[in-house]
This record gives sequence, C-alpha cells and structure tokens, in this order.
Amino acid sequence: MYFRELPNPLLTYQLYDKFVNAVQSEEEVRLLRLRDVVQQLPPPHYRTLEYLMLHLAKVAGHGGRTGMTPKNVAIVWAPNLLRSKDVEGGGVGALHVVGVQAVLTEYLIRYADLIFNEKLLTFQSPGPDESKK
Repeated sequence: MYFRELPNPLLTYQLYDKFVNAVQSEEEVRLLRLRDVVQQLPPPHYRTLEYLMLHLAKVAGHGGRTGMTPKNVAIVWAPNLLRSKDVEGGGVGALHVVGVQAVLTEYLIRYADLIFNEKLLTFQSPGPDESKK
C-alpha cells in the first residue's frame, strides 16, 4: 500500500518515458540504458529501489519452491512502482502500461546485482561530436 499511494511513484513520473524507452531498447544495450535511467532517480528513490530490488531478487531466488519467480514477483509489484500519469484513469492505454510495467520490473529484479553495482561502467549517450565519427 505504501508504494501504491506515493504521490510520485518510486520510478518517478518524470522518468516514466525514459524507463519505457530503456526497457524497449535492443537487448545489447538494454541493461546499460536501464542502469543509466535508474541512476537519474532522486537519491531517496534510488536507495529505496536498490534495497527493494535486491530483496525481491532474493525472494525470486526461491521461486522453485514458492512459485514466486522473477516474473510472478514483477506482476505483483509492477503497478505499485511505475505508473504513467497519462493512463492512470484506465482505458485501453492502461493495458499496454501493465505489460511494460511487468517487463521492466522483472528486468530490475533479474539484474538487480548488475544494475546496482557501483563498479560497472555507466552508459553514456554519444554527444553531438561523437555521433558523427
């Protein structure tokens, strides 16, 4: 309930489009782009997300016995973590959002150890000069 009732979701309204674009990226760059967006979260959101995802990864690690696989955990948690202001009233657009929420949350759970690993390099979008090379 706490996460569902936050006035601004844990994965903030402001970063919603960036999260969606990151998770819909090509497989080769998805992890790096998602990691980049996660690092743009306000520090309290980042720390809370880190703790929660590492915990949910442990829970999902027992999925063989409990049935709570990363996908199942993500289905339960996704609507509480990522919301779009544009479709909060429901409708057909909300159905698409549910799928994106679940895929994103599952990815965060599966790769929490990499996404929140400070020793890994971050993704840097090419600047205007670099993209011409």
